[in-house]
Amino acid sequence: MRKIAMARQFVARLEDGGTSSTRLDPGSLYWEVEAEGERPRDLADGLRSLWGKYSVLGLTATEGVPASPKGPALACKMEIGDAAVDVKLAASHPSGTDWVALGRFRIKLPELEATPQGDADESHATGTEGGCRQAARLGDLVAGGMLGHLVRVRLSHGPKVKGKDTYRIKIVNDSPLILNGLALGGPKVGDEDHAPSTLAGLSIPPLKCLTVPATGDMVSRLHLKDGMSVFAADLSGL
Repeated sequence: MRKIAMARQFVARLEDGGTSSTRLDPGSLYWEVEAEGERPRDLADGLRSLWGKYSVLGLTATEGVPASPKGPALACKMEIGDAAVDVKLAASHPSGTDWVALGRFRIKLPELEATPQGDADESHATGTEGGCRQAARLGDLVAGGMLGHLVRVRLSHGPKVKGKDTYRIKIVNDSPLILNGLALGGPKVGDEDHAPSTLAGLSIPPLKCLTVPATGDMVSRLHLKDGMSVFAADLSGL
């Protein structure tokens, strides 16, 4: 839930000052979900309602994966079982007429019961409320899993400037879309005192990378030396 909220705030900030290309062509994420059993079907219905209202990673989420894409796009296929959700991710071929597998990952259903630090206690949520929260957390975990296959970041040392350490952050866009911005942070992101850092206006083309400078203060504040992750991204069509 916390990551979903951060992602929505991140995209909202980009919309306020984003580029025209982002708004004109948001790009497409095609998705489909299969579920058998009462709880899996409830989760699928909850996810369907959520993704029917909001963009995912800055992309328009459309249910139903076509046999071939009509341009740069992503495809996400989910199978919800009694114990886990199996997710397959694909990207459009550079020709824009075929799908290329990007990888797969699994989300265990007990992970949906976990309460992110700082969120309200979910142990007392029952019925419709509890189901909505679990569906939202499922959407959060699926989006996070996709993000891990689409964008990579790496921290390295830069030259000293006036005796102070500087750093570089290499951002790799492994998607077939334009990476317009992202939010990244270290392992302590989620605490009120450790908000993620937003990098907007990047415009990194598909399958390309960009290296940006980072100050020692930023690296220290976000604890990036302890690990760095992408928490949200804004992708768009070409």
